[in-house]
Amino acid sequence: MIWFWLILISLGYIYVRLPVFGPGFTDWSFLCLLWGLGLIFVAVREIFRSNAGRFTGTLLAWMLYKIFGRRVGVPGGIDLRADVTDRRYQRMARFGRWLIIIAVVNSFILPLVLSNPLLFSQRYRDLLGPVQESVFSADVEPLDLSQVRIIDEEIATRLADKKIGEVPALGSETRLGRLFLQKVHDKLYYVAPLEHRGVFQWLNYLRTGSHGYVMVSATDPSDVRLVQEIDGQPVRIRYQFGSFLLDYLPRWVYSHGYITRGLTDFTFQLDENLRPFWVVTIYEKKIGYSGDDAAAVLTVDAQTGEITRYSLDSLPGWVSRVQPSGFVYDQIADWGRYIHGFWNSVFAKTGTLRPSSNRMHLIYGLSLIHI
Repeated sequence: MIWFWLILISLGYIYVRLPVFGPGFTDWSFLCLLWGLGLIFVAVREIFRSNAGRFTGTLLAWMLYKIFGRRVGVPGGIDLRADVTDRRYQRMARFGRWLIIIAVVNSFILPLVLSNPLLFSQRYRDLLGPVQESVFSADVEPLDLSQVRIIDEEIATRLADKKIGEVPALGSETRLGRLFLQKVHDKLYYVAPLEHRGVFQWLNYLRTGSHGYVMVSATDPSDVRLVQEIDGQPVRIRYQFGSFLLDYLPRWVYSHGYITRGLTDFTFQLDENLRPFWVVTIYEKKIGYSGDDAAAVLTVDAQTGEITRYSLDSLPGWVSRVQPSGFVYDQIADWGRYIHGFWNSVFAKTGTLRPSSNRMHLIYGLSLIHI
């Protein structure tokens, strides 16, 4: 029975948590710890059972009865084959112990040693890459006033919900997904998929998907579109965050060859023909267990699930963004913090720079932060 529960918990953890089985990631350590404790438990239990005659009528026998739920004393003394059994389970216990050690080392010791800014402050500083000073007004072209964003995300959400409400029964089957700002045919739009409201709605459209997506202009409140057809063909969003099992977007990508890579920043974007895609950033740990940095990009067809990988130098023109803002913010902060090394960042702080706020200020087509 113990093996059944170990396998069940392991599969459940992988299904829900989607751990990255790669260097620099710690979320797989739980499985090592789980199996290490399980193997030791089984080994100790069987060793005590095989040597049951030695403990009959003792306090230890009573304690083992409380732990394992059955009596370990048997009349007739010790089985002569117990030594062979003991050696087999002793090896199992040693293997379990090593799994626990690996879990502890990977979760606590290695991150402390391999990612400590005290030892790697220069690598943290260099992670941003070459930095050139510039004058904002000289290097940034004036914006087209007709394309200035006048609609924020909150208003866009209201306009999108109102548009969905115009179609009878659509609102009871779907809900508005997260809005993503992007440029579509040289104009700014908020774009969001329609997601299933729950498991029963997902089951009703298991093989097809939800009914399209919504576009809301960021510059014109009258330009709100519910896109359910393209060139006479229905648009159905099968792979999304409102789906379940393998239709759940992160699980779909994870199960198609990416269990060893970090995946983040799932953004909903449209290509030149308004076909819906998910754009996913593959990232790596550049400094031991830290230093997250984008390494490649995946595009996932929201209708068919087809996955295509691109390097950062060969992205399709319609892909709006691939660098998670959190990655960029951390790299800029580290670049300014460790300008003269770790100890200077702690004590004198001579020449150090820091962001003026705790988040990125994004301008479409540019990523700007005041330092």
